[in-house]
Amino acid sequence: MANTSLHIKRIQQEIKEFQQNPSPNFHAAPIGEDIHIWHFTIRGPPDTEFAGGLYHGKIELPSEYPMKPPSIFFITVRIS
Repeated sequence: MANTSLHIKRIQQEIKEFQQNPSPNFHAAPIGEDIHIWHFTIRGPPDTEFAGGLYHGKIELPSEYPMKPPSIFFITVRIS
């Protein structure tokens, strides 16, 4: 049970850091009440073919986080 408590504290710490240090190019936050499922947005970097774009995705944090990596899924489909 200690591992569960530690991983929840770690995720809560990361939520707080994102809230206290927002970025104009990246945002991530839990979706609803489940702190294991996040939505993120990334701005396309300047001087690239992605400039001006806003790209969305989902992050799934496993119960073994941070010892196991999150799964990251891009939701935005790039249309050429």
